[in-house]
Amino acid sequence: MPRTADIRDPAFRAALEKAEGQLDDGAYAQAAQTCVETYLELLARHPELLPADTPDLPRSAAGPNGVSSFDSARAIRRKWWPVTGAITVVLGPDRTPQVTHVKDRVSMTEAAGYFEFVMEQVADTER
Repeated sequence: MPRTADIRDPAFRAALEKAEGQLDDGAYAQAAQTCVETYLELLARHPELLPADTPDLPRSAAGPNGVSSFDSARAIRRKWWPVTGAITVVLGPDRTPQVTHVKDRVSMTEAAGYFEFVMEQVADTER
């Protein structure tokens, strides 16, 4: 996993350093919020990271076409905000990312997962 010092963009590095400090201080909800704000900024700067509009993905893997569609969905999910946890990010009808807070309390595990996810996404855009 990359380190915050590896991030070249000063704004993203500062945001990730802030989130890392919040994690160290036990401020998990604040760290998660910093991470989601950083992710939204990343999407604003890199709209190519938005998943393709795929309204017809199958609900089951019926036959070879269904399985390949599931593989495509998995590839999309690896680059999209984690689906479980206190915060979700969904695309609205206008394909604008929207944040929903599912619960008020954020665990250390959730916040650390968000941090690692955002760190990887930022680092990937700099490669």
